[in-house]
Amino acid sequence: MVCALTGETNVYHVVGAIFNGHVYMFHGSGHIFEGDAKGNELVGTLTTKGGSKVELRATRTQQ
Repeated sequence: MVCALTGETNVYHVVGAIFNGHVYMFHGSGHIFEGDAKGNELVGTLTTKGGSKVELRATRTQQ
C-alpha cells in the first residue's frame, strides 16, 4: 500500500524477486522497478512502459 501526501492510499500488485537486497518488481502494465532494500528503505528506479525513468525512495512506516 502506498500512502500519498494527501492521505489517499493506493495498492499496487507486482511480481518480483529479491537477491541479496537487490529488488526487481514488474507491474502488469509494463512498468519495472529495480533498486535496493536496506532496513526500512527501498531506493531505486521506476521505468515506465514508455521508457521514462523516475528515481524513487520509499520508507516503511507502521500504521
